[in-house]
Amino acid sequence: MAEEMDDDLSFPSEEIKIILEQVIESVLETAEWDEKKVPAWINEIVEKSMKQIIELKYPYKFIVTCMLLQKTDKPLMSSFSVSWENNMDGIEQHIYPPVRQKDGYTRTIECFTAVMAVKF
Repeated sequence: MAEEMDDDLSFPSEEIKIILEQVIESVLETAEWDEKKVPAWINEIVEKSMKQIIELKYPYKFIVTCMLLQKTDKPLMSSFSVSWENNMDGIEQHIYPPVRQKDGYTRTIECFTAVMAVKF
């Protein structure tokens, strides 16, 4: 029975997206760029995200990455290349502030966070 339930669990994209949005917002909501604080912010985002994702108790191995940049007029470009089972494994990415809502957010920090998951 447990195996049948595990087979029905697909990559929890929506749940991870909500976690990333909430964690990043809570850490960076009022933050202004300060190079000395960046390592602590990154660590807090990664640790809080991982803790909440693990609490979902999905049969996955997770990898959480986070990149903070001082906001400039230059775009952030990123790419991933993976070799995995498309029906089971997955990736969820979040950019902060949201692309279409940048006016209402702090303009000094950009955050790119990704969660990769491989089913075991």
